[in-house]
Amino acid sequence: MATLVTEPVELESVNAAYGEKYVDPATGNRAAVDSTMEAVFRVAVKRVQAWAYAKAATQTVWQFGWPGPG
Repeated sequence: MATLVTEPVELESVNAAYGEKYVDPATGNRAAVDSTMEAVFRVAVKRVQAWAYAKAATQTVWQFGWPGPG
């Protein structure tokens, strides 16, 4: 199930976390979420894996509630 995030405090938290994760290595510029143009959803998942293709292919994985190896 996905729920649209509309609370300004939660949107700012998402934006800050996104900017921490995605930083341009050449310039140091941080990515941002513009909630006036992008929908932000809260979802309950265990693992998300995503790919992006442009000048270079990238992959990212998020894991939630995973205790780690062992």
